[in-house]
Amino acid sequence: MADCENQLELAECCDTTVLSGISKRNLLVESFLAKGSYATVLKGHNTDTNTQVALKIVDSKKKCEYTQRFLPRERDIWPHLSHVNVIRLHTMIDLDPYLVFVCEYAENGDLLSKIKRERRIAEPQAKRIFLQIIEALKYLHSVKVVHRDLKCENVYLDRNDNVKLGDFGFARLLEKNDNTTTFCGSRAYAAPEILSALPYDAYMSDIWSLGVVLFIMVTGCMPYNDTDAYKMLRRQIEHKVRFPSSTPISNEAKNLIYNIMDPRPNNRPNLRQICKHSWLSDTSYEMNVGVISRIKRMVHKFRKNPYSLRQPNSTRTTKTRSERQQ
Repeated sequence: MADCENQLELAECCDTTVLSGISKRNLLVESFLAKGSYATVLKGHNTDTNTQVALKIVDSKKKCEYTQRFLPRERDIWPHLSHVNVIRLHTMIDLDPYLVFVCEYAENGDLLSKIKRERRIAEPQAKRIFLQIIEALKYLHSVKVVHRDLKCENVYLDRNDNVKLGDFGFARLLEKNDNTTTFCGSRAYAAPEILSALPYDAYMSDIWSLGVVLFIMVTGCMPYNDTDAYKMLRRQIEHKVRFPSSTPISNEAKNLIYNIMDPRPNNRPNLRQICKHSWLSDTSYEMNVGVISRIKRMVHKFRKNPYSLRQPNSTRTTKTRSERQQ
C-alpha cells in the first residue's frame, strides 16, 4: 500500500516522461523529498554505483527570473565545485524542457529539520556544524563564488551529521571588490544592506547570513520577525540582537553572533577572524566519520594484519584446566 501511495505521489509531482527518462540512466526513483518554487526533489538510487542520490528536477519552460537568469548560472557553477562540505553534483540530465541535477544525497536531511526535532542545537555540536559551514563558505569564496542564499534549509547533513552545503540557485561568480544589487535568498536571512536595496558586497552578506544560522542553531528561534520588513530592518540597523531569556546561551556565543550581525558590512569579521573567536577556541574542524566508518577501517586493518588490533602491552596465555580451577 505504501508503495502505491509513493508511486501516486511521484506521478502527481513529476511528469511521467521525466521519470521514464531518469530510469533510462540506470537511476531508480525511490521517493518524493520536497517541492519548491522552482524545483522538485526526489530520492533515487544509482544502480551502477549502488548509492543513493538526490534528483533535483527543474522545469526550464517556466518563464520566471530563476529559469531565465539563475538556472544558467547554477548549471555553470555547480559542476566545478568540489569540497567535502559541499553537496557534490554527479551529473546533469537534459530532458528538454526539464533539467535534472543528479547529486549527493544527505541522509539526515537539512539543518532546520534537525533544529525543529531537537528544539535547539547544544553548543558543542553547534560549534562543529558551524565550523563545517565556515569551511564550505571559505572554499566557495576562495573560488570567487558567493552563495547568496545561505540558510538552515540549505545546510544538509549526512548520516554522521557532517555539513553538506547545497542549493546554488542564487550563487554567482563575483570578484572580491565588486558589488551586486540583486535581491536574493530569504528575507529572514538577508543583511540590512540587501533589505535597503543598496549595492552590496555579497561576500559580507554571506557572513551576515552565517550569523543568522548560528543564532537559530543555539536559540531555536529566528533573530527577527520577518513579517514586518520595515521593523526588522530598523532593528537590524540599530544593531539590536535579542536573545531569548529562557534559553541558556554562553556569553561567547552571544558575542560572536553580535559581531557577525553588525549592520556595517566592513565591521563584520571575515571567516578567518570568526574561526579565531574565543567561542571556537576549544573546537577544531573535523569530519565525524561515525561508528560504521570506524568499524570498516578496523576490519580493513585487521584483514591486512590480524594482530594489529591487539592492545600494545597485552599478551595471550593459555592455562591448563587445573590452573584455571585454582
